[in-house]
Amino acid sequence: MLVQDVRYALRVFARSPGFVAMAVIALGLGIGANTTVFSFVNAYLLRPLPTVKDAGRIAQLNCLRRGNWVGVSYLDFLDWKRQNHVFEDLSAVTYLNPILTGQGEPDRVSGVRVSSGFFDVFLARPAIGRAFLPVENEPGGEPVVLLSNGFWQRRFGGKPETIGQSLTLDGVSYKIVGVMPFRFRFAYSDPDFYTPLGTDAAASPRGRRLLDVTARLKPGVTIAKAQAEMDTIAGRLEMQYPETNAAIRVSVLDLTYSLGQGPRQSIYIMMGVVLFVLLIACSNVANLQLARATGRTSEIAIRAAMGASRRRIIAQVLTESILVSILGGILGFALGFAGAKLLLATLPANTHPINEDFIDFSVLAFTAAVALFTGIVSGLAPAFQISRVSVSETLKEGGRAGTGSARGRLRGVFVVAEVSLAMVLLLGAGLLIKSFNLLLESNPGFRVESLLTARVWLPTAKYPKPELRAAFFRDLVERAGAMPGVQSAAASTNIPLAGAGNGANFVLEGQPAPVAGHEYFTRIRSVTPGYFQTIGIPLQRGRYFSEQDDAGAQRVAIVNERVAQQFFANQDPIGKRVKWTRDPSANAPWMTIVGVAGNVKPFGLASQPVLEMYAPSRQEPSAAMFILVRTVAADPAGLAAPLRAELRNLDRDQPMTGVQSMQQIVEDTMVVSKYMTLLTTIFAGIALLMASMGIYGVISYTVAQRTHELGIRMALGAGSANVVRLVLTQALWVVGIGIGIGVPGAAAVTRVLQSYLYGVGPRDPATFVLIPAVLAGVALVASYVPARRATQVDPVIALRYE
Repeated sequence: MLVQDVRYALRVFARSPGFVAMAVIALGLGIGANTTVFSFVNAYLLRPLPTVKDAGRIAQLNCLRRGNWVGVSYLDFLDWKRQNHVFEDLSAVTYLNPILTGQGEPDRVSGVRVSSGFFDVFLARPAIGRAFLPVENEPGGEPVVLLSNGFWQRRFGGKPETIGQSLTLDGVSYKIVGVMPFRFRFAYSDPDFYTPLGTDAAASPRGRRLLDVTARLKPGVTIAKAQAEMDTIAGRLEMQYPETNAAIRVSVLDLTYSLGQGPRQSIYIMMGVVLFVLLIACSNVANLQLARATGRTSEIAIRAAMGASRRRIIAQVLTESILVSILGGILGFALGFAGAKLLLATLPANTHPINEDFIDFSVLAFTAAVALFTGIVSGLAPAFQISRVSVSETLKEGGRAGTGSARGRLRGVFVVAEVSLAMVLLLGAGLLIKSFNLLLESNPGFRVESLLTARVWLPTAKYPKPELRAAFFRDLVERAGAMPGVQSAAASTNIPLAGAGNGANFVLEGQPAPVAGHEYFTRIRSVTPGYFQTIGIPLQRGRYFSEQDDAGAQRVAIVNERVAQQFFANQDPIGKRVKWTRDPSANAPWMTIVGVAGNVKPFGLASQPVLEMYAPSRQEPSAAMFILVRTVAADPAGLAAPLRAELRNLDRDQPMTGVQSMQQIVEDTMVVSKYMTLLTTIFAGIALLMASMGIYGVISYTVAQRTHELGIRMALGAGSANVVRLVLTQALWVVGIGIGIGVPGAAAVTRVLQSYLYGVGPRDPATFVLIPAVLAGVALVASYVPARRATQVDPVIALRYE
C-alpha cells in the first residue's frame, strides 16, 4: 500500500512540477535555516568536546567569593583532592605564554602547565611518544613538554623524529616527549604545548589563586551530589584558613555546559527565530496544498466513490506531503551545510567552536526529523480537509462544489499565521538593526581611527628588574614615535574595549575605610607619558603624566570621571591621595591625584564605564604592555612591519603579538551584535518573502473562486477601481488580523532581546509603528497583481462558464 501511495504521489508530482518546486523551496529554506543553527547547537552545546571520551562526566570547579570568580590556589586543590569522595581524579592547569626561540623568528606561544591527574581526567594519551613520568612532576625534574598536534604539524612538519628534540621556551630547554592526538582540546583555549605543573606550586601561598580545576566524576555521581560535597569541604577550609578562604565557595558545573555558557542565550534565540521560519514554511506549503486540492476534488470524490476510505485518502495525501518534505529536507541539509560553513568562515578566530567538524550524524538526524515533522504538520490539515469531500455533490456539480469555502477560510487562517509569525521576526530584526546602528554611532571615549595596537610581553628571566622593563618600553615608544608616518606613540598595560585588565582595591585619604567585604575596587593601568594624547582620551582637569614622573619622584595618579563623580562629587579631586591595596600585607604608597581623564568603555561599545585609575609606567613598571601608534594614514596596518623592525633592533629575541588596528578591535567587540542582527534580518527577510507568497496565493485563489461573482459585478457596471478595491480590502482584512495578533505577540517575545539592545527598548514605539506599515505595504503589493488580474475578467466569458 505504501509503495502504491509513493508511486501515485510521484505521478501527481509529474503533473504539477510548479507546485512541487515551490513547496520544496519553501521547506528547504525553513529546514536549511534550522539545520544551520542546530549545527552550532551541536558544536557549542551538545558536543563541544568531540575528542574527549565520556565528556559528560567531567566537571569544572571554580572558586567564588561573593559571586566573583577568584581562581583556585594549589594548596586548596591538594585539599580537594585528598578530602573528596565523588571524583575519580582532579586536574589543575595554569596558562603561560613564553617566547619560543631557536625555531626561526622568535614567537610568543601559548601553553599550559598541567597536574599529574590531567590525562586521567580527560582520558587522553599522547598519539606518539609518552605522557609525563611521576618524577617529572617532582622538584628538580627534567623540563619536558608535550606538543599539540597542530603545533607539531606547523613547527615540525609532523615528523616522528621530533620526539627527543628540544624546545627553547623563555630561554629554558625542554625535551619533547610526545604529541597529543589530532584536534584534542580540553577547553576553548588551544594550547601549543603541555608541561608538568610541578610540586613547587605547593610553595605558593594559599591566597595565590591562579589555577583552573577540572575533575572526572565517579560513575553514578551527579553534579548535585558533587556540589554538596564541595560545599562541605569549602566550609571546612574556611574554618581552618579564615584569612585566605573567608567567603570562598566552590561552584561545580558540567564542563560541557560551562563551555557553552557564552553563546548559549544567543543560540537559543536563533533557534526560536528559525522555528518561526519553519512554521511559516509549513503554513505556506499547507496553503499550496489546499490550493492544489481545488483541482483534485473530482479525483478524490471518484476514489471515495470506488471504495477508498477516509483514512486511506488521508494516508495518500500525507504520503505526498512527506515526500515533498523529504525533498525539502535534502535541499535544506545542503543549504544548512553551506550556511554553517559560510558562517564559520566569517566568525572571528576567538569565537570558533572547539568542534569544527560539527556537521555529523546528529545534524543529519535532526534534519531528517525536522523534514518528517514538516511533512506531517504541513499535510495534516489539507489531508483532513480534502478527505471531507461530498461525493454526490462533487460528482453532480463537476468538482466545483464541496468544501471550497471551508478550504478558503482555512487558507485565510494559514495566511494570518504566516503574517503574525513574520511580524514577530520583522519587529525583532527592526529592533536589532536600530540598536546596531546606535552602537556604531556611540562614543567609546577615545579616537578609534588611525590607531595601531600591538602587545609586547617581556620574559622575567631576561628583564627581572622593574627598572629594566620601564627602560625597555620607554625606548620602544621613542623608536615607534620616530617612525615616518607616526604622529605619536605610547604604551599601556591594557587598552579600552580589550577587557578590563588588572584591578585592585583602594582607599582614599581622609575618607572612612570601607566595610570588610565591600571594599572599593578600581581597574588600574600603567601608562607611558603621551598615552592620553595618543589614544585620544580627553583630560577634564589637572595635568597629564610627564617624563619627570619617574621612580624617584612623588607617586601620582590620574582617575577617570567615574571616580571623580562617585567619590569627589562636591570637591576637586586634584591633590587628594589614593592608595592601591593589591596586597593587604604590603605597605602600599600613597599616590597624589594630578588629573581627571574622560571615561572609556572597557568591554565593548555597549558597556558602561567602570572605576579606573592610571599610574606612570616608570612608577608602576609592567612586563606586558600594549604599544599604541597614532598614524597619519587612515589605515595604520602599513606600520606593522616597521614597528616589528624597531622591536627587533631593540631586542632581536622579543616577539610582538596581537598586531591589529583599534578599528578591528572595535569590530571584534560587536561580533555578537553583528551576527545576531545579520542572521535575524536574513531569517526575517525569508519570513517576509514566504508571507508575501502566502498572501499572493490566497488572493489569487480567491479571485479564481469568485470569477462568476466578479463577472456579474462588472456586467452590472462595476469599474476596475471597484474590483481592485474589493480584492485589496479582503487582503487587508487578512493582513490586518495577522498584524493585530503579531504586534502584541512581538511585544511579549522581544523582551528576550533586552540584553542585545543598545539605546533602544524592546518595545520601541518607532519600530512598532514602522515595521507593521512596511509589512502592510508589502502585502498590498503582493495583493495588487491578482487584484489587477480580477479586473481583466470578461463578464460574458465568466457567465458563460457557469
